Amino acid sequence: MSWIDKLGILGIRSFSPDDPVYIQFSSPCTVIYGPNGTGKTTIIEALKYACTGDLPPNSKQGAFIHDVKVAGVSEVRAQIRLQFYSCNNMKVICTRTLSLTQKKTTVSQKTLDTSLKLIDPANGEVTSVSTRCADMDVQLPQHLGVSKAILDNVVFCHQEESNWPLSEPAVLKKKLDEIFASTRYTKALATIKDNRKELTQENKVETVALAALKNDTEKARKITRTLSDLKTRVINKKQQAAEIDEDLDETTRQINSLLEKYREAEKIEGQIRQLIHEEKIARENINELGKNLTERSETDEELQTLLDSISGQAQKDDETRQDLEFEAKRVDRQLNTARETISSKLTTMGRLEAAAEANKKLEKERAILLRQTNEELGLASQSGLMDADHAIQAIKELVRAREGKLQKIKDEARGQQSNLSSQLQSLKSERGGLEESKKNAKRQVQQARNTTRSLNEQLDDIHTTQADLDVANEKLTREEKNLNDTKKMLDDGGLPLKLSQKDKELRDVDDQIALVNEEMSRLNRQGDTQTKLSLKRSDLDNKRTTARSLGLHWFNENSSEIQSRLGRESSMESLEQDLTKLLNEKTTQLQKLQEAKECDSREFSGIEAKLSVAKESLFAKQQQAL
Repeated sequence: MSWIDKLGILGIRSFSPDDPVYIQFSSPCTVIYGPNGTGKTTIIEALKYACTGDLPPNSKQGAFIHDVKVAGVSEVRAQIRLQFYSCNNMKVICTRTLSLTQKKTTVSQKTLDTSLKLIDPANGEVTSVSTRCADMDVQLPQHLGVSKAILDNVVFCHQEESNWPLSEPAVLKKKLDEIFASTRYTKALATIKDNRKELTQENKVETVALAALKNDTEKARKITRTLSDLKTRVINKKQQAAEIDEDLDETTRQINSLLEKYREAEKIEGQIRQLIHEEKIARENINELGKNLTERSETDEELQTLLDSISGQAQKDDETRQDLEFEAKRVDRQLNTARETISSKLTTMGRLEAAAEANKKLEKERAILLRQTNEELGLASQSGLMDADHAIQAIKELVRAREGKLQKIKDEARGQQSNLSSQLQSLKSERGGLEESKKNAKRQVQQARNTTRSLNEQLDDIHTTQADLDVANEKLTREEKNLNDTKKMLDDGGLPLKLSQKDKELRDVDDQIALVNEEMSRLNRQGDTQTKLSLKRSDLDNKRTTARSLGLHWFNENSSEIQSRLGRESSMESLEQDLTKLLNEKTTQLQKLQEAKECDSREFSGIEAKLSVAKESLFAKQQQAL
């Protein structure tokens, strides 16, 4: 049998969120008693929440957790720890942790963690289970050996719900079914009825389907018979098609044989026509050669000598042609080299022109900056300020003058500010003394009033003798006189008037401080303008220096190449003039090379023409010799 051992409560209702409270339950019975509001119901609610996970009625808005306003914090964490022994005598510790957070207008309650620790009594092995691994609300009733319904409605029944046996029949039946676990049998019967109904419906559907299947089966038989007949007809048609294919193959073979014979006949006919045409051409060539040939009287030896002479001349012509071709290739290579050199020089000129353009742009920016600076500083009317050196010198003098003026104004402002601060501190001290005097006077007036009230109460409550009454009246008269004297002193001293005057003086001092701060801000803005001018000037100098350094760096890196190209030494200042001169020279050389190439091409064409004539003459002589 399971039994509860200990209960720990932290931050639940009136229980402190700082120190947990532990309760040891005695066996076989523990009685909890005490006046209202001591937490008896809270203990039962904590037990129920630990075992079932259900919050008490009307506690969904954080009423179950210690109030954050009472605790004086923005978040309260509550925890319930329950230690009990399960049905199989295993020690079980259940821990449930909650939090209540105060937001702007509402409070937020949430469950942080729920864990279950099982300790085996045999070997002391500890097993921990959290809500991430299992459902605690399902496992706890199993370890306790009772259902959740019994825990809710019998064991830990809340006092506000303890009258459930007197509730309506439907509600009462539902709770009794849950307690006696008869709901599952009712659900089983309902499930059986539903299954029977579904099976009956399925039977009807299947019966209709069976009839449809019978019709389909009969149709399938008819289709099978028809298909068998069609297969037989297809076999017969295939046999007929095979016979037709055999006849077609035989006819095709005959046609192919005839076509082969026809192609052979056409081929022979074409050969005959070609031979006739060749014979005709040969006869025409013979007749043509007979017309052009001249009979010579030289002997064969003389003709052979002449042929050898012509062959030698042709060989010389070939060598001359090869030399000219080689010279033409050399000229082409020189031309390509010159073109590459010109392209490189053009690229170099492009870079230099870009650098020159950038330098001009920087000079324009410098002129614009100087003009803007002169306009901003009021120097535009002075002479010679567009010159950079004069402009910079004038700006420096103006800056020094304004800096001196600014420093002087700052010193005066600091002195004024120091004096005003001293006056302000003095006025504040005096005001504090006056306020303290006013407070003391008010305190004395209040004490006098309290004394008067106390004396009046004593007169009303105490029955004294005539002598005591006279003493009390005398004391009352004295206190009233003191009160009137204090009021008169306050009125005659003009304390409110003094306070208002001091407030006015303080406001005047604040206005003076604001004026001084505004003047300092204006001076700082002027200082910002001067700083911007200095930055622009330094930026211009940096750009000019960068342009010069880039040009000089490029010139130093390529000085050897420039010297080799120019054939002499050059400087950065005369580089553009030297490159222009070199470009003109290379252009002249290129034109001369192109003219030489054209001349060589004409000579080469003439040599080729002579060679062609010589070859034709040689061929003619060979034909004559034959």
